[in-house]
Amino acid sequence: MRSHKKILLMTSSWFYLMYPTYTQIARRNNWHITLCERSRPPKNWQGDGVIMMMLNSPTMIRFAKYLKSRHIPCVDILNDVHSLQLPRVLSDYSAAAKLAARHFQDCGFRHSAFFAMEHTSMHDACYQHFVEATEGEPPLRWIWEENPCNPDNYKDLTVWIGNLLIKAPKPIAVWCFNDYNAASFADICWKAGVKIPQDVAILGHGDISMYTQTAAVPISSVAVDWEQRAKTACSLLERQMNGEKTPDEPILIKPRGITIRKSTDGIAITDQTLRTAVITATDSNRKPCGVEQLAREMNVPRQKLNAISRKELGKSLHSAIISERIRKAERLLTDTDAKLSTIAADIGFCHASYFIKLFRRAKGITPTEWRKQNRSTASRQNSR
Repeated sequence: MRSHKKILLMTSSWFYLMYPTYTQIARRNNWHITLCERSRPPKNWQGDGVIMMMLNSPTMIRFAKYLKSRHIPCVDILNDVHSLQLPRVLSDYSAAAKLAARHFQDCGFRHSAFFAMEHTSMHDACYQHFVEATEGEPPLRWIWEENPCNPDNYKDLTVWIGNLLIKAPKPIAVWCFNDYNAASFADICWKAGVKIPQDVAILGHGDISMYTQTAAVPISSVAVDWEQRAKTACSLLERQMNGEKTPDEPILIKPRGITIRKSTDGIAITDQTLRTAVITATDSNRKPCGVEQLAREMNVPRQKLNAISRKELGKSLHSAIISERIRKAERLLTDTDAKLSTIAADIGFCHASYFIKLFRRAKGITPTEWRKQNRSTASRQNSR
């Protein structure tokens, strides 16, 4: 019988979506796992390998040096900044920032911000990635520094966010460091009567359903590939325990994409006439209509509507309406089992064939293929 290996897993409940993968690999590799959900290592622990959240703290640095002195393999899975040379498997914040910036751009937002409820080197790095990924006006830096010892002080936090929102240009899109921050931000906005996503769109990071689907408004989120992170961390640890060489540079795991929910499910339009036109054209409670009919109903010349659209969104009203319909289709394909003909009618298309053609042109795949890809990733997460 193959002998087992003792593995210490130092993590937190935030990483719980990686646990099922750890369990599967542990059974296959005959690992016996000790789970430690805290930032302090167990005293006098002895074993064969460690997967850990390497916080930049004196306690964790001492523990990492202890492991190195005992030649015990370890893998770091936390995007903190430290000077230790450890094998690392990290979320690709740069790729996540690019997705967030592109999503906001596609929604028509000219103003954006990065929000975090505490201040560490991780938050600064994530903000910098967002700045580099954003075209045009740089995102505002909304990092909670006034009360770093108690980031959950909602009274002070509410006042601080309220002041930010008063001064902020509208509409504005806010990318949050993680889903917990996003849910907290949404709750404060909702209580203050701020319209989401019309005035403030909110995007999280992680795609953890506990936060995204129980917030005041369902939260869109950059979907971390938790399964791949866990697989890669285990593979890296196994290679070390077998005496194999591991990469000097961190292995970055790209996100799966963006899961769109209500918090960003809309187009950023400041002109009231243009906003009315787009909302009317994509209203599921009315018959589909074209730009000509829309202009007649609103008693506004088509040329004027197009001029406003090009000035504000950089494209014709027809293109703006199509973009909004495709965005709504994405959510319906993911969240419902509705037939394509039903979805086409709900978002303002007369014929399903025309909807399929335009969707494929916009996304590179058919609606059915898109639904299969996104429903499969969503179901894998929700089953964990």
